[in-house]
Amino acid sequence: MSEMPLSASGSNKSAVPATRTPPPRVDLTPMVDLGFLLLSFFIFTTTLAQPLAKTLVVPAKNTPNMPPPKVPDSRALTLLPTGDNRIDYYEGIFTKGFTQVSSVDIIQLRALLMQKQQQLMAKGGIIAIIQPDSSCSYGLLVNLLDELTIAGCHKYVLNETDY
Repeated sequence: MSEMPLSASGSNKSAVPATRTPPPRVDLTPMVDLGFLLLSFFIFTTTLAQPLAKTLVVPAKNTPNMPPPKVPDSRALTLLPTGDNRIDYYEGIFTKGFTQVSSVDIIQLRALLMQKQQQLMAKGGIIAIIQPDSSCSYGLLVNLLDELTIAGCHKYVLNETDY
């Protein structure tokens, strides 16, 4: 046990011998326990609060004479996240005048991605082309990237052009 002895300073001496009272003792055990509890609490909370970040693999810059890589139309799935938390999608590479665009929300997206990934697993899986519009929220885009990771789609392209 940790204790701190205190000396009794007795400057006034009387002629009558008094009964000796023991000096007061301060027990520091609860203080040490509290220090270890606080230390373990702060270590635990900082371990839980570490930020998680998704690493994006960015290709090298293309030379001016080299054309961009071709994406097979049979493996492409164009995803168009919009501002109202819905994702329009089109199988193949999106062209602006084409009107057959289907729509899902973020909850239904995982089932769609899993189904497409299973269909195209023999060809190497899907290649997602993500074209968010200007009203798309950052949270929806992060959720979309998370769903692609969960579905096992590791090939995707973020395109900044607005459709």
